[in-house]
Amino acid sequence: MSTTAQPATPPAAAARPSIAAIALGDLAHELATTRRVLERVPTEHFDWRPHAKSFTLGQLAAHVAQIPVWGTITLTTPELDFAAPMEPTPLPGDTASLVATFDANVARMHEA
Repeated sequence: MSTTAQPATPPAAAARPSIAAIALGDLAHELATTRRVLERVPTEHFDWRPHAKSFTLGQLAAHVAQIPVWGTITLTTPELDFAAPMEPTPLPGDTASLVATFDANVARMHEA
């Protein structure tokens, strides 16, 4: 008597998460990790530069806090013109305002 292994039956399509659900889960994980990193940027080191030609730590952290804005732009505009002038973003003065900026940008992205 020969017994051959039967291939496993794949789960029903309804039981599988959608690509959107997977992507949103990944996004939530990355946003939480980014927030934890920004919470740890010490205000007293905002002026530190890794190299004379580099941005300061405060400028780099502010740039990271602005990344969710691109998600909002992607979801709310039909096209993006990189030649068009963009409003300058003020640099946060301390870690608390840096995190608050990030949180506000994430909230706007979620609304979009």
